[in-house]
Amino acid sequence: MSPREIYLTREFTALVSERDYERVIRYRWHAHFTRPQGGGLVYARATIEGKKVYLHRFILPTPPELEVHHKNRNTLDCRRSNLKRVTTAENLLARVFARGKTSEEIDACLFATLTLKRVPPSI
Repeated sequence: MSPREIYLTREFTALVSERDYERVIRYRWHAHFTRPQGGGLVYARATIEGKKVYLHRFILPTPPELEVHHKNRNTLDCRRSNLKRVTTAENLLARVFARGKTSEEIDACLFATLTLKRVPPSI
């Protein structure tokens, strides 16, 4: 299945999976900048029933204590295959490991880091 484009404000587009397209196009999505002065990330966001909703959370409903990680680090690629529910710690680790690595390498690093157990110091 090929991804579908969602047109945002400011000439941006987001990608969604075919199965989500009909549900997503019911709303007007905007390009939302994390730092309006520049240098930040761009996300797709809409107002739904009076609440600001990010496209990645609309597609992959996630409890407030978890975050949605974009595997390829493109915040406008909201295809299901690119989204993953993670803890805040996992998301922060992914950012640290991400520079110059593939999503498979990042997942391997995260798994290794999060499964390490602390060994009490020997006396």
